[in-house]
Amino acid sequence: MFMDNDIFSSSNWISECINTLESYPDIAIVQPLILPATPSSKAWGRGAVITPTFWDFISRSCLTEPFYALGSALIIKREVFRLVGGFSSYLEYLHEEVDLAWKSRLLGYRVKCDDKAIVKHIGRSSGSLKAQINSHRNRLLILLKNLQVRNLVVIIPLVVLRILSRKEQGNLIIKSLIRFLKLLPYAMRERRIVQEARKRSDVEIFKPFRKAILMELIKIKNRSRLAYIATLATYRISHFNRLIGS
Repeated sequence: MFMDNDIFSSSNWISECINTLESYPDIAIVQPLILPATPSSKAWGRGAVITPTFWDFISRSCLTEPFYALGSALIIKREVFRLVGGFSSYLEYLHEEVDLAWKSRLLGYRVKCDDKAIVKHIGRSSGSLKAQINSHRNRLLILLKNLQVRNLVVIIPLVVLRILSRKEQGNLIIKSLIRFLKLLPYAMRERRIVQEARKRSDVEIFKPFRKAILMELIKIKNRSRLAYIATLATYRISHFNRLIGS
């Protein structure tokens, strides 16, 4: 079990989540329904979905089966945690729970939110300089470890280009890429282990989230035409439609 120190828990959330894990052999990770403890609370919801490019995060509020469980409160089966090698220590912080769920899904397991288990989360902003550097760096490291080669060789360059296009972040981008390169040997070593154990293809992993991903593309279009064009170009070049099984 992993839980932030600013979680206010109900008396039964742990037992409810354990009951879900015991009832579904193919579910490896379960999280409670996380409600905001204050109006300014940040991390809350039913988990989230990422796109195959790990650039866009999908709505947390309406998911019954998220791609990953929010790290603020989750329970994972001990045997699965050991099989996937636990959290990757070199990621330090930010997106570790995404990596944990991704590695579990590669072995054929699922992730679920149990609405009968409820907690409240205060949440803190992760907008510091270090957090932004870690976010870019960790996205690249997680993609590198978990994608199949035929998708990796297309998606990684595209994501790097999108990161570099954010000129307003200048030095931050350079620092992110330098730190990514420094950790490359660790990620490549773990990649070999992850890919040898793989039981599901990228298509099998992302296809269940096709509808949520396509709906997010519409939201991006409504927010910013420029962001929509960039996102759509990335999806098309990376054979995104094939990845989500359309």
